[in-house]
Amino acid sequence: MASSASQRGETPLLGTWLDGVRILHIAHGIAADRYAKVTRVVGVLVAVTAAVVGTVVIVAAYKGVTDRVLYAVAGLSLFVAVLGIAQTVLNFPELTSTHRQAFVQYGVLRRQLEIQAAGDRGGRAGNAELEKANDTWSEIEESSPRVGRLLRFTARRELVRAARRAEAKDED
Repeated sequence: MASSASQRGETPLLGTWLDGVRILHIAHGIAADRYAKVTRVVGVLVAVTAAVVGTVVIVAAYKGVTDRVLYAVAGLSLFVAVLGIAQTVLNFPELTSTHRQAFVQYGVLRRQLEIQAAGDRGGRAGNAELEKANDTWSEIEESSPRVGRLLRFTARRELVRAARRAEAKDED
C-alpha cells in the first residue's frame, strides 16, 4: 500500500503515515467489536449455565437424581465459576471500551491526515503539520491497547478490498 501514497501525489511520509493510521483505525474497530462479542457470549453462557445449575439443584432437592446428573451439575457449576473468573480477570468490557476509544481517536487522526493529504498534491506537507500529527499519534499509542499482528493483517486486507471496490466503482 505504500505505493498508493505516491499514486495519490502525497509526500511519501504523509502517505505512509496515512496508510498506517488507516490500518490501526480499522484494527482497533475490529478488536472492539470482537471483545464486545466475547463479552456478550460469556455473559449469556454464565447466565444460562447458572440457570440450568440452579434448576437442577432445586429438582435434585425434591426428587432423587442419578449420580450422573449430580456430576454433570457439579461440572456445570465449575464451568460457571471458571467463566465468571475469566470474565473478571480478562476484563473484556474494559478492553472493548479502550479499543473503541482508540478507534475513535485514530479516526480523528485519520481524517486530519486525509485533509492534509488532499491539500498536499504538490508534496508540500509542512513540518509543523507532520510534527503535530506525530505528537497526536504518539499520544494515542500511549493510551491505547496494543493490536496484534493478525489484527493489523486483517485491517490491511480490509483496506486492500476497499481500494479494489473503489477502483471497480471508478471504472464503471
